[in-house]
Amino acid sequence: MTSAREYFFNVIAQGISRAVSMGASFAAIVLFARVLGTDAFGQLAFLMAFVMLAAVIAELGTTGALAKGLAEEKNRDPKTYFGNYLILRAVLACIAILVAIPVAIMVRPDMIGLLLISSIAIPFIGARVFETVYQIYERPLYSVYTSIFLGIAQISVALILLLIIKVELEGYMYGFVAVQFAYFLLTLLLVLKLVLPHFHIHTQTLRKIIVMAAPMGVWSIFSAISTRADIFMLSYLRTTHEVGIYNAAYRLLDLGTVVAATVAVPLVPVLTSKFGTNPKEMRMTAARVFELTIICTLPVPLLLSFVASPLVEFIYGEAFSESAKLLPIFGWLFIVLTLIYVGSAINLSADNIRHASWSATIAAVLNIAANLYLIPRYGLLGAAWSSVISTVFMLLISLVYVRKSVGNVFDTHKWSRIIIAALIPYLYLQLSLDDSLASRVSISGVLYLFAILLFRLLPFEYLANWKQK
Repeated sequence: MTSAREYFFNVIAQGISRAVSMGASFAAIVLFARVLGTDAFGQLAFLMAFVMLAAVIAELGTTGALAKGLAEEKNRDPKTYFGNYLILRAVLACIAILVAIPVAIMVRPDMIGLLLISSIAIPFIGARVFETVYQIYERPLYSVYTSIFLGIAQISVALILLLIIKVELEGYMYGFVAVQFAYFLLTLLLVLKLVLPHFHIHTQTLRKIIVMAAPMGVWSIFSAISTRADIFMLSYLRTTHEVGIYNAAYRLLDLGTVVAATVAVPLVPVLTSKFGTNPKEMRMTAARVFELTIICTLPVPLLLSFVASPLVEFIYGEAFSESAKLLPIFGWLFIVLTLIYVGSAINLSADNIRHASWSATIAAVLNIAANLYLIPRYGLLGAAWSSVISTVFMLLISLVYVRKSVGNVFDTHKWSRIIIAALIPYLYLQLSLDDSLASRVSISGVLYLFAILLFRLLPFEYLANWKQK
């Protein structure tokens, strides 16, 4: 495949797979919220934050190391690399569980049973890492197959447990663990069809993986702390009802970050192949991806200013109506997170990631400090703005190093046109006298598409040239 076809085919495949799995996961979560209410939803939020943080320790930046390292080793010795990668992941999973269990006992002794059940899922949460292998071996449709399986399993288990058996939170967590384990087995079986690992410890290979993964691993841990500190601190400083309200809005943000991961992950192998051989094209590719990212994401917070309340009540019901006030803030956070994912992919491809550890550490400290100050004063809004503050800091650092990696990727003239294009539908929504919100939103979408085409913001010429190579 050409670079363009490879990238976009993988983006489409991973986009479909993530849309299916995340859509099913979101549907199951909404069903949970509607059946068991805000308090149980708040407890579930704490459990998921705990499990996901432990899963980050089990992953420790190795996803990026697999994407870059296996692409480099594909024509040399991929079996040894993959075997050592799996050995390292197994060791990290054991460490994560050993850390998680005593922490669970200390942190929430009132929820110890639920936390221990949740800990069983820790080694299996990161199975999506194998999508990188599917991409490298040109089998991206495997992502779609596994995600369809995951989606069906999630929906089926949720329906059976919540509506037929009518379990409480504990029973639901057993179902969650079972689904994650089944998904892990399926993804592993498909991966073994593409590359059979050699489980022979090769010190140099392990060292290469660790050196590559360590900065991203530290970044991912502190980034996870930064993005989950609000849930932990709300659990201590406010009520489980408020945690449930906050989590309802945050789950919508999680859906948005699927877009970020879908765009960013396939970039790593593509840009790795260009780095050092065609730096000019790498810079142009990075610039176009940033522009397309902001074109797709900028309307989100502007639109949420108008549709947040009906959207929340339609999805979760009136019991969660307070979540609406958080959505516009999370809309801006969605843009920042998406740009961070893209910047991280570019820096990883250029081997320029040592800044990740210290920047994420500072961001985590900023987030915790902001939460301690803002939550007692402003409640849920304080937690949301704390996330924005720490995440913007990480974005600024990432962009500084993107410039060092590939040069300037921001065309001021073009970015100003993008902002103007987004303001046109926003002003229409503000000034329109149409009583129908659906009609106003539809017309604003048409106006935005027209503005994008009028200002020539889509890089059709660049993509056509790329396709010919």
